Amino acid sequence: TLDKAIKRAYDAGLIMVAAAGNEDGEGHGYFIDETPMYPVCHDGENENRVIGVAATDPLDQKASFSSYGFRCIDLSAPGVSIFTTSVYEPNRELNGVFFDRKYDGYWSGTSMAVPIVSGVAALVETANPELSRDEIRAVLLDTADNINRLNPQYLGRLGIGRVNAYRAVERAWRLLHNRDYHILVAPASNRVGEVKRFTYKGNEKKDLLQAYADNFRGGVNVAAGDIDGDGQDEIITGAGPGGGPHIRIFNNHAQAEGQFFSFFPAFRGGVNVAVGDIQGGRHNTKKEIIVAPVSNMPPQIRIFDNHGKTLSQFYAYSRRFNGGVNISIADVDYDGKGEIITGAGPGGGPHVRTFEYNGRLIGSFYAYEKEFSGGVNIATIKINK
Repeated sequence: TLDKAIKRAYDAGLIMVAAAGNEDGEGHGYFIDETPMYPVCHDGENENRVIGVAATDPLDQKASFSSYGFRCIDLSAPGVSIFTTSVYEPNRELNGVFFDRKYDGYWSGTSMAVPIVSGVAALVETANPELSRDEIRAVLLDTADNINRLNPQYLGRLGIGRVNAYRAVERAWRLLHNRDYHILVAPASNRVGEVKRFTYKGNEKKDLLQAYADNFRGGVNVAAGDIDGDGQDEIITGAGPGGGPHIRIFNNHAQAEGQFFSFFPAFRGGVNVAVGDIQGGRHNTKKEIIVAPVSNMPPQIRIFDNHGKTLSQFYAYSRRFNGGVNISIADVDYDGKGEIITGAGPGGGPHVRTFEYNGRLIGSFYAYEKEFSGGVNIATIKINK
């Protein structure tokens, strides 16, 4: 059904924009709270899958033909006298009219308003490719111009306002350039488990956090990423050898937000941690926590959400191998989902393997001569071809 198709598209992270619909037989737009239109009203229960668009005229008033409503309509956009691209086939005609113009007009309809909104959404994503689907939607809504004063008979029934392309793109650009990257450091051993934050010039930030107890000197493994979808990276720590399999989560103000045990509580081999979006969807707002043992345990990879719920688990190498696993995350096959790349720890061969979220092996090779057994560290890099 159409509803199921829209649900699948929404779950895949797509942004969908749909027209409010045009006039009834008497030349007036429908009140879609009473006469729902589709697909604009395929929002789903407790979701807002579709950005519904009503049409306005050059005076920012509701176009006479445009449908309206408290439900389903999120934004308005110009939809009257639009001059735009046209079908160009000069040798064809319909009712004596030839398709001999590359641009034509002037067209009107809510179907003219929709591509304006979808075009602005594309500009927003171009200005800031790091925005999620929900963040792009928020930018469109937050930067719209209020047109209530010009539409007193339709208060609240034309969405939040008329889309403003300049303000939306400017907001997206500002969100990108207001972000700042910091360097996180933690001791590898022989020191209290302090995690410090620095700028690339070495300026230390004041929000020092201590991940574990004063008497633990086994080191701290650290990763960062937005695991709760709030637009801010969290700091995730795993205790080094000698500590329990204790994963802790901190916000970027060094305040503890959560914790859980990644393996059985008595394990003391240390935990490597990574963060990545491996469940799917380019616009997925939450990343996952991926862990692997440093040593003294079979090479099990485990994947958790931000609440410590196990999402998936599998073995990267033979269960007889206890030398630990180094991990990195990257979308190596461009399917919109991060893959888990592993390197065997000391005592294992130089075997690099690549897995999907469910543990399916999709790549395998030896980084050095097969006899090498010193362990392999892993990182990934994106290169423009």
